[in-house]
Amino acid sequence: MKKIVIPLVMLLSLVGCKTEKLIRVATRGCIHEEILNAAKAPLKEMGYRLNLETIDNALLANSSLSSGGIDANIIQRTDDLIAYNNRVSKRAELTSAGRVYLSALGVYSGTKTTLKDYNPGDKIVISDRAEDYERIMSFIEEVFTVTVFNEQEKTPNYRQTPLDSLTIEYMNPDLIPEAQKHPEEAFYIMTGSQAYNSGLSYEHILATETSNDYAFIVGIRRGEENNDRIRALMKVLYSDEIGDFIVEHFRGLIIPYR
Repeated sequence: MKKIVIPLVMLLSLVGCKTEKLIRVATRGCIHEEILNAAKAPLKEMGYRLNLETIDNALLANSSLSSGGIDANIIQRTDDLIAYNNRVSKRAELTSAGRVYLSALGVYSGTKTTLKDYNPGDKIVISDRAEDYERIMSFIEEVFTVTVFNEQEKTPNYRQTPLDSLTIEYMNPDLIPEAQKHPEEAFYIMTGSQAYNSGLSYEHILATETSNDYAFIVGIRRGEENNDRIRALMKVLYSDEIGDFIVEHFRGLIIPYR
């Protein structure tokens, strides 16, 4: 019988070798991908290797998740996931492992540099996409007020501006960031991701959306909430390290969900 001799160095390397557990996540790229790339190092320290797959279509990303092709995706908001579940059988039902970040709407300065300068008749430029309308108008209701001076008490009173009294200009959302850089109107409303991709920063914002309803989520298969891979992924995404990365890297335009 032949003796198999294994060099001592090779033997020691085999003994010290650890098998990394693979976490497969689909993302749409850009901001999602930058956040997940930042999560790779801390996950590696925990014994996990994060593999990213770019899928631009949320339906395809959810189908891949349902079929077991990936472990999770970051590509949508809660409403999108609910809509997907309503279209498919219960066998493929997906759920959220948690919110990750908010690409918040913001009011950006145009020809007016503060909200106090707002006067009825000032134009507010917003996205012309029908799916954005409800969210934007809800945000506008929170932000814009008119000042009525109380003559008796000699103090200003504030009241909400009726939506039908606002002067709205609709624009392709891809064109709004550049239009804001050479403003012809009073205010411009866009998301944090639009502003980030256009090179803007937090100091350009006059008001920011506070609702978390539109935060991007980690989609997973129902029943896998306690899967070790998912728990590790969420632990890292909710860590101070990733939260600080989001704030600093995206210049305050993307808000981490902590």
